[in-house]
Amino acid sequence: MQTGEVLRRVAFNILDAAKGGRLKKLKEVNKREIVEGVTEEYVDRRLHILLDYVKEHSPYYKDHSEWMELQDFPVMTKGDFIENYDQVLVDNSKEQGNLYRLSTSGSTGTPFTVLCDGDKMSQHEFYFLYGTEWFSYGNEARRVPCVDKGKKYNQ
Repeated sequence: MQTGEVLRRVAFNILDAAKGGRLKKLKEVNKREIVEGVTEEYVDRRLHILLDYVKEHSPYYKDHSEWMELQDFPVMTKGDFIENYDQVLVDNSKEQGNLYRLSTSGSTGTPFTVLCDGDKMSQHEFYFLYGTEWFSYGNEARRVPCVDKGKKYNQ
């Protein structure tokens, strides 16, 4: 490992610790899930938490209390999502703070954009950094960002 890479890693870890250590926690959770595995009970519980949340907070899903399991929910195409975008968003999305746009390039059709909060953005960046470390790209990694961190989505 080169000196610059060591310094970068140390500086990154110090910066992460100063900001509350979110990326370190993500790395620990990711490692635990890989080593210990994710149980079926865990997946089922998390899925039901998500389904209950969207039924309570998304105008698109509110009127369908009969949808209890994942297979009860209709498959939504990209076109359906774009057409019903305002109804799909949860009603408290404005209260979630600054939201960031993540977009696909649309190389296979229509570009697709989703919103994420700062934690999800940090997780997205973490996976990129962790992947470059895992595959030993180090400072040789090159990336074209799909998100302009300076531009926040204002509703």
